[in-house]
Amino acid sequence: MSVTTVPIRPIEKGSLVKLWAGVAVAVLIAGGAAWWGLRYTDEQVLAEFDGRWMPIDIVYRFLELFDLPNISKSELLLYLAKAKRVSLTPPPKAYLEEKLWFAFFHHPALQPYWQKELDEDDLCLLRGVLP
Repeated sequence: MSVTTVPIRPIEKGSLVKLWAGVAVAVLIAGGAAWWGLRYTDEQVLAEFDGRWMPIDIVYRFLELFDLPNISKSELLLYLAKAKRVSLTPPPKAYLEEKLWFAFFHHPALQPYWQKELDEDDLCLLRGVLP
């Protein structure tokens, strides 16, 4: 083996699921922190950076569409998105809803598929992480 050769070990079974579960949790925490750190005007969305409020042009939409009535300023945010003053990602489209996709994991008709494709440890982990 040469000095520059790096031995690559295969990914252990279940490691990838744990990695993505950790990424999902980190994104949710970061999205929540960013959402509550925003201010809205009729013309723009502002975020605080180093003690200064600066305009931003993209917002990560971590909430579900059915949650909109419970979110303050959601109508203003949608207005700004429709006026193309801010971009929402993911866009407000029902087929992009994460909770809808999470429901597929819990659907009784799909349980045999998940049991075949995932080992028991991965199934337990995902059942604990996915609402």
